[in-house]
Amino acid sequence: MRAFYFLMEGICLSRNWEEIIVLGGEGGRVSLLGSKNTDNTWIFTKETNETTITDILDDEDLSSYVHQKSHEVVDWEQAISLLGRSWMRLRPLFVHPEFKERTWSFISSRLDVHHLRFWEKLCL
Repeated sequence: MRAFYFLMEGICLSRNWEEIIVLGGEGGRVSLLGSKNTDNTWIFTKETNETTITDILDDEDLSSYVHQKSHEVVDWEQAISLLGRSWMRLRPLFVHPEFKERTWSFISSRLDVHHLRFWEKLCL
């Protein structure tokens, strides 16, 4: 779990982000992060980590290239859309236990058997 702090009107608010879906690809990771509100609803954001770009670029401030975070959304369909069109074809590394069934339900009718086997190991 990651804690991020926001300063709003002089008040420091923290939000604990949990990894919901973590995907691996060439050169980095894409993570769908979620934070549970006090009313048990979730908000989501996408984080990318392209650490291999540091091998290509030098002497620049790479923070904007290496780590990027999207805007926040409040429902599952919007959260999935943050991941882009072909996210299901990336290698799944982790699925949060509370989202395994929901993730499997979403991808099981959209992928071929070859890609499904990787998801099956994490979701079922």
